[in-house]
Amino acid sequence: GSSLGSSCCFFLRSTDDLSKVTRQTLLSTWATMPIPDDYTARARDLAVSHISHDDNMLGLEKESVYGSALLMPQIGRSLEWPWQFVWKALIAHLWIAISVFLQTYLLLSIDREENQMDRFGSKMFLCNFGIGRRGPGGTEITASRMYNFQTWSTRCFIRDSLLQVFPGHKEAILSSVDPGEYGAESDVCRFLCCFVCMMNAIDELHKLRRIIKLLLVVPTGAESWCTVSSECLTSEDSYEDLPCKADLGDGENKQDAKPIDYLKIKVAGMPMIWKINVAVFLVLPKLLVWFLTVQSGVNFIMDTPGIDDMIINAVAVHFILNIDELLFQNFVPANTRDFVDRCEDYEMPDKESSPPRSRVLSVVHHAADNLCPLLPMDFVICVVLTIILVVSYYRTHCRWDPDEEQWISINMHLPKSSKFTLASLANILSPDLDPSQEDKDAYWTNPSGAPFPSLSGGG
Repeated sequence: GSSLGSSCCFFLRSTDDLSKVTRQTLLSTWATMPIPDDYTARARDLAVSHISHDDNMLGLEKESVYGSALLMPQIGRSLEWPWQFVWKALIAHLWIAISVFLQTYLLLSIDREENQMDRFGSKMFLCNFGIGRRGPGGTEITASRMYNFQTWSTRCFIRDSLLQVFPGHKEAILSSVDPGEYGAESDVCRFLCCFVCMMNAIDELHKLRRIIKLLLVVPTGAESWCTVSSECLTSEDSYEDLPCKADLGDGENKQDAKPIDYLKIKVAGMPMIWKINVAVFLVLPKLLVWFLTVQSGVNFIMDTPGIDDMIINAVAVHFILNIDELLFQNFVPANTRDFVDRCEDYEMPDKESSPPRSRVLSVVHHAADNLCPLLPMDFVICVVLTIILVVSYYRTHCRWDPDEEQWISINMHLPKSSKFTLASLANILSPDLDPSQEDKDAYWTNPSGAPFPSLSGGG
């Protein structure tokens, strides 16, 4: 097929007296020629193999402080701890601590705002307050009288003030002053923004899974992560006299070789003590940040009434999740980034060389190997996690009202303190966990048909 095509193309280019019509006829005829069955079968095998291909390479995060914190101590260990790499290993772990602190503090601050500080403004949880349902004021919500919480609470304050100043005109005030209601503009957009927030978190979950898999797969032993390249390895020559020392590139792109160009950096085995170190100081903090991100992000979006604010908040959560990459790009030295960028991945053993499995496990693994590449597993996981977290929001912040057949906010109590302390941390993460941190009297409860409840909490 290829030789016929080459001959045809050469013939068409070299023949000047061939008419345009004849040339087009030959080209269309050659293009529609049937491909031999063996070529079709080979192409099918290659295409199916690519779909079913399982990447057997494991590497570091090349654009995050987690990659440098994992790599630099192993290079230092491989080189018998020169003081420069001892310092770089300590600095790499310092960046991890700074990243985890910033992310955790910002995420807990979001939780604090939602579950603690908003209560001093007499705010309740949004739950299912929306158009066509009863609002927190006890009346049906319509599009023309639905407001965000700040506007609604101000209108309620004006109404309550008029009732206090002119108690004798109560009926006239109630009939003339309508504060409206507080509710969400779109439940569908709220859920989709939660899904987008979870999409950003899924990538971090994959990175976390790869680190855990790396710890499980690489050999448990003191293997070297940094050696001299085989073509540059000599016993007597110094760096200046290395036989491979030459200019890199050619022409205008020609540049002098650097010492790192003669090194081979590759993921290899780690002693057990270092695997434990990575699990404690890298995996656990990363898992904590991931959990706080998905929980705080979904709760943050679920308590956002405006459509534009929902979208902005979904993007804001993604920004917090990428703080570790921002630190790496802006503050980690270029020479450290060179080591991380040049680190080669670890090639996992072939499946044929793995220990034999039982018949049942073999069937399960065979089904997983053939079906998983055909299913959008990341999409399925993202949808399932989104549903779980949204349901968790309703179970924690809302309660079911059988009379109205909708989810409404739990009874709202003022916190006893506005300070951000460890004692209030559990109450921030789970608002109904510790009633001792709240006042006994609720500033907002289910109106139960009362048309105009008063907001008495924040002042």
